[in-house]
Amino acid sequence: MKTSLLIKLHLYTGLFIAFYVLAFGFSSIVMNHKLEFDNTEVTKIWETKVSVEPQVPDLELAESIKDELDIMGWVLPWEFKRDSMIFHFSVVHPGRKYHLTFESSNRLVKVEEMPKGFLAVFHGLHFLNGN
Repeated sequence: MKTSLLIKLHLYTGLFIAFYVLAFGFSSIVMNHKLEFDNTEVTKIWETKVSVEPQVPDLELAESIKDELDIMGWVLPWEFKRDSMIFHFSVVHPGRKYHLTFESSNRLVKVEEMPKGFLAVFHGLHFLNGN
């Protein structure tokens, strides 16, 4: 009788904590080893006109374009590139990255979308990237 109870207790306790042990092991591997899950393929390209003022500072211009296009995410200031008429910048969030090109002459924005994939979203949402 006691042996049967101990076996059942051991079995159900092991089943109960198995997911936690697997999740802990996976997160330990990700935190100790730099794993890249990001997808770098452009899956969608589209263009649109915006009504922003091109003579404002770079960060303000990027934020206003992002807000007008209703793109969710963070502008990456270290990826700004500005020529006399063209301004390149990126917007990123856990599930997608956007490369935007703004032509100030005709106020046209070209957007390249790159979804990151499930593992990158899981990685970013659970702060397993170590940054």
